[in-house]
This record gives sequence, structure tokens and C-alpha cells, in this order.
Amino acid sequence: MNKILLIDMDNFFSSVEELKFPNNNLPLVVAGHSNSSVISSCNAKAKKLGIRSAMPIQTALKICPNLIIVPVDIDKYINYSKKIYSILKRFTCNIESSSIDEWYLDLSKRDDFFSRSTKEIAESIKYEVYKTLNLKCSIGISYNKFLAKMACEKAKPFGIYEITKENFKESLWNIPIDDMYMVGKSTAKILKKYNINTIGDLANCNDKKELRVIIGKLFDYIYNNANGKTIDYVDSDYQRKSISSGFTIYNIVMHTPEYNDLFNYHFEKIYEILINNKFLTDSISVYVTINHVKKWKSKKLNKKTNDRDFLYNSLYDLMNSFNIKSSFDAFGLSLNNLTNEFEELDKPRLFDKDASDNIINIVNKSMNKNVINVASVKLKK
Repeated sequence: MNKILLIDMDNFFSSVEELKFPNNNLPLVVAGHSNSSVISSCNAKAKKLGIRSAMPIQTALKICPNLIIVPVDIDKYINYSKKIYSILKRFTCNIESSSIDEWYLDLSKRDDFFSRSTKEIAESIKYEVYKTLNLKCSIGISYNKFLAKMACEKAKPFGIYEITKENFKESLWNIPIDDMYMVGKSTAKILKKYNINTIGDLANCNDKKELRVIIGKLFDYIYNNANGKTIDYVDSDYQRKSISSGFTIYNIVMHTPEYNDLFNYHFEKIYEILINNKFLTDSISVYVTINHVKKWKSKKLNKKTNDRDFLYNSLYDLMNSFNIKSSFDAFGLSLNNLTNEFEELDKPRLFDKDASDNIINIVNKSMNKNVINVASVKLKK
């Protein structure tokens, strides 16, 4: 049987920043510089006050005026992420990086741990990360990645939880459907219309055919997960490159309330995955099916982004460009060429004024004279 672990760092960004404040008992958050920025991470003390990730910084300051606000330091977090990965490699090389602070480990084929149980190995991993870096993690254990993810949620904070074939029903079925991994707000809303309020309700539902038509391929995935049937593998080479959503509903007419509801549903589904996995995209595509013939359109965006309104409008306009006057059978939306936002945020941009000024100053200083200047300065002269 598979032995899969999910290692998830507790409050990763804020925990790394707390290392600078060893005796800190105050709430601390990591956020951008501007007043309009939102919180990227908050420590346990901030969470107890009701402060959470994605909350506007101004809202958090109203809750706690003496809040410690630390700017995002991507290079530092990537460096610590690499250190954690190095520790994990002592236990297995079969590691799938899910994000900067989350890893799946497959211990199924390891037989050199002196007959230690998977839970004992998880204890060793948790101890090694804490002893070496003074950072806490939570660990979920199970026989597939979905259950390992759900087990990890139960383990938080700084715990270990195992879901087995024997206990998965009692561990899983009472959990609200909103808290099921891969079930977003739109999907949960649909499921609740069918009186599916818990994971157990989903596992035992009687409307599978109808829900399969409405929700699409995702339904089979979440239904099998609810019944503990999914078989998957840790892929050390995995890197997701696209997110898409679409299904067939005949006689769709552009710009009707039904079309707008469907468009919003598909968009919310793919956007939630984008944000939850901290991805950026610079490429989108859409398709329509007319008389069983599928037509595609793609567009390269002018920037890497996760801006909700920009992506929504770009996809909506791209769909409009089909200029369909009659009804059609199906459509779908896709976000492509994904990259992790942590790889992009701190790249200097040549035409960003602060970054370009800095580059110019460095070059001029190294040459001991003004060999480079800004074009606008030359024009003024």
C-alpha cells in the first residue's frame, strides 16, 4: 500500500520572519509595502485576533493597531524552502513540490528505516525540521495525496495525523463540503442544492449522473476521493502548466443569464486553483463547441498576473471574439503557462523606475563616469 506524506509548513512566511524576533509575543504579519496591500501570512498570535491571510492590511490594523508588519522577502523564503527540501531528501528522493512550503513524500518503497512505522518517520521529519531551522510543520499521512492533504489539515498546527482505509470514513465524512480539498465555492454551492453538506453526503449521493453533467470531470474526482478510492502517485517531476474548466450544456446562448452564470462558475473554479496554488499566468485560452466541432482561441497576455478582474475581463473578451450569434453546445476556459508567483515577484523590471535607476547607478559607479542615462533626461536637454 502507498505511504504518502504531506509536509506543510505552519504559517511559513511569518514563522521565518519571527526568527528575527525570538522573544516576540505580539501579532506579526507579512505584507506588501503599500496601504492597499493584503496580508500574505500571519503568525498564530495574529490569527487568534481574527487576522487572516488575504485580509487588507488596513483592516488588520483596525483589529490590532500595534501589529508588527514585515515586508515580503521572497529570496529568504525560497532559501528556507530549499533548506527544508534538503532535510526531506534525507528520507526519500521521491518528493513532489506542491508549493514553496508544501511537499508530498512517497515512502512506499523504503525499507531501510529499521522497521519504523510511517508515523515514526513523520515524527523524525517534524523533529529534524524544527531542530535544524526552528520552524514548525504539520504532516498528513495516507495512501493517496488527497487523503494526505485532508489529514494534514487535521494535524495543524504542528501535529501529525494519519488517515487509513480503516478510519477514512470517521476521519472524513463529517467534514463540511466547503472544507473538502478541490471543492471551491461555486462547486460547493451546487452540491448544497442537492443536499450535499458534508463529504459523507457526497460519498453517498444518489444524483451522480446529474451532478456529473453539471460539474463535469471534477465530480468523478471528488466523488472517488470522498469514498477513499482515488489512486495517485507522487511525481517528483510534476509542475502544473495549465488550469482549465468546461463542460457540455446544449443550447447555450451568449450573454444570457444562463451563459453568464456558467461563465462565472468556470472562472471562479480555475481562479480559485490559481490563487490557492500561488500561480501566475500570462496565457489564456477558450473553446466553444458548435455542432460537435470544437474551436479554440488563445491569447498571450502582456504580463504575468493573478489579477482577478484583468483575467476575468480578458477571458470574457476572448469568448466574445468568437462572435457567435446562434446557440452552441459547450465552452471552456483555461489559464496557461503557469509559474509560481515567488519566482516572479522579486525579479527586477528594466522599465520599473526604481529598478532601472538602481541598475544605471550600479553601471555608472563601476565605470566611474556617467556612461548610461535615462532617455527622458537626454530629451529634456
